[in-house]
Amino acid sequence: MHPLMPVDARVLARVRRICLGWPSANFVLTPYSAHQGWVSLYTDRKFDWDEIADYLRVGYRLVAQKRMLAAMDAMEVKPTKWKSKATR
Repeated sequence: MHPLMPVDARVLARVRRICLGWPSANFVLTPYSAHQGWVSLYTDRKFDWDEIADYLRVGYRLVAQKRMLAAMDAMEVKPTKWKSKATR
């Protein structure tokens, strides 16, 4: 972490729980951008965790390899609900 940026440990733990559920994800500071503070989340106000998860998911998908995307897509497939003839 950047020494001048305060860290909310609870928020960081939740972000890690979201991201570490994805294929081949791990927490390594990116040498070409993390030191500049380009990835930031202000935690002094309320925010929507679903929105944060969406931003994280989009970022992951932008840099993930094809095999990682395929694994992620397989994880996110939700079974479709079907109706039997009797309930139609």
